[in-house]
Amino acid sequence: MKGLAFIYKRLLPYNREIVTILLFMGLPLCFGIIQPILFGKFVDLISSNQIKDAFFIVFLIFIVCLMSLLFNLVCKYKVASISYKIQFSLKTDLIKRIFFLPMNIFESLPKGEIINKVENDTKAFSIAVTDLAKFLVDSISFIFIIIILIKINLKLSLILVLLGPILLISFLVFGKKIKFWDAIVKRKLDSYLNLLNEILEKFTLFRVFHAEGVIFRKFEGELSSYQSSSLKKNRITILSSGTVEGLNFISYIAILLGGLYFIGNHNLTLGELVAFTTYSSNFNYSLLRFSQFNVLVQETVVSINRMDNIPAPALKNSNEKGKYDLGSLTNFTGNVMGISNLSYSYAEVGIRCINELTLSVSRSKILQITGANGSGKSTLLKILAGFYRNYTGEIRYKGSDINDIPRSVYCNEVCLVTQEPQVISGSIRENLLLGNAQATSGELRKVCEMVGIASFIDSLDHNYNTLIGINGIELSVGQKQKLSMARGLLVNAELYLFDEVTSALDAMHKQTFFELMHSLKENNKAIIIISHDPLPPGLVDEKIELCI
Repeated sequence: MKGLAFIYKRLLPYNREIVTILLFMGLPLCFGIIQPILFGKFVDLISSNQIKDAFFIVFLIFIVCLMSLLFNLVCKYKVASISYKIQFSLKTDLIKRIFFLPMNIFESLPKGEIINKVENDTKAFSIAVTDLAKFLVDSISFIFIIIILIKINLKLSLILVLLGPILLISFLVFGKKIKFWDAIVKRKLDSYLNLLNEILEKFTLFRVFHAEGVIFRKFEGELSSYQSSSLKKNRITILSSGTVEGLNFISYIAILLGGLYFIGNHNLTLGELVAFTTYSSNFNYSLLRFSQFNVLVQETVVSINRMDNIPAPALKNSNEKGKYDLGSLTNFTGNVMGISNLSYSYAEVGIRCINELTLSVSRSKILQITGANGSGKSTLLKILAGFYRNYTGEIRYKGSDINDIPRSVYCNEVCLVTQEPQVISGSIRENLLLGNAQATSGELRKVCEMVGIASFIDSLDHNYNTLIGINGIELSVGQKQKLSMARGLLVNAELYLFDEVTSALDAMHKQTFFELMHSLKENNKAIIIISHDPLPPGLVDEKIELCI
């Protein structure tokens, strides 16, 4: 039922297109039903030497085949079009759901598995939808063909009718096995893609420690496991199709022998036998299609379940920005942030890293957080940035619980600059505008000057339009960090969270950053910084240490 509800929801916007597809599929079906009758009539006319009438039948067959061809071409175009639309809708929906996942849930999702779901599971569903339309048309065709076969010769038709129960049992048995193995294959593919993604991301690690051989053997194992499972599934699929084809072959021979008997007894004409064998071939082809559709249905059910495993979370702060009372923030005069009895545990290991923390953050103040590795410093900043919601205690920003503030508002008030600088493939301008899409060229240059990267950008041929990342130039870690800080400054936040941002900077640019901190402080900004580097005397107003 869950799968049917998912299919119905996805197909509802395309009901007109699906009806159009069914119409264009149905018209060739009509022509296909007429053609064997005409060909049988042609054979009988030739046998009785009625050449003139036979020519007319050939003309009719030509018209029928031509119309069938034209409608088939239009149908294929329509099927491809709706298939791409459904894939686009599914992929964008999945990515939207991923974007709105709580950070702790997103971090726990294997990235190769996400890629597999977005790319392959959505494709499997869209193919199944178009094949469903074909299945409906084949079902109608199946009924008409049975009626025509019975009308031509009832006794011969019984041969085909007797196949029904045998094939039904075959579909049920093989369908269950295919569904079982398809779920295994998709899990194996997830594991394989996860490892492949990790190999590409951690390439430097393997090169440094000359561990290519170790990781290659692991890669071979994952690939072998995936392909072995795929082969087992394909064997079952082939066996299912082979069973149907074998039964069809037996029925074909039985029909030919029965046809000879009835022609010998003058109960059937040669043309009728030709028409009957053609219809029986169409009958058998429909059965084969039903078998293939049975396989596709089982695979689609697995894909639907996998896509539904990525939830569409109902966030507490899903209020639209326009509906939120911004005055409660802009008119607030107290401490920027108050933290009361904050505790946080890593869910996957159950280890508490922050325990009953209470502190306040004021404007025009710099708070430094220190502590040993693993004491929860970076985790604390992510919590304050609104990334993690599964904490206990209370965090209030300008008097409001941060969970009650819409994300679109909160991201403009509190800005986190991380230790690992993040840049996207695109121009330098595009990267900066992530901080403020409305920023002017003058504003871009100003923040770049503040972090000490403006002269470097000016030296590039295309300045701020220079591509970085894929198909562009490579930036050093320090340059990426400066770009990341400049992007953060464009937000013009009230509270800045800096997580070890000086770790990739040289002495000169560290001094530039300290001057930037002082400037932010003078502009009434609140700052929390994590840094193992010694900070200039007098820069920090308060320091706290987190303990493990």
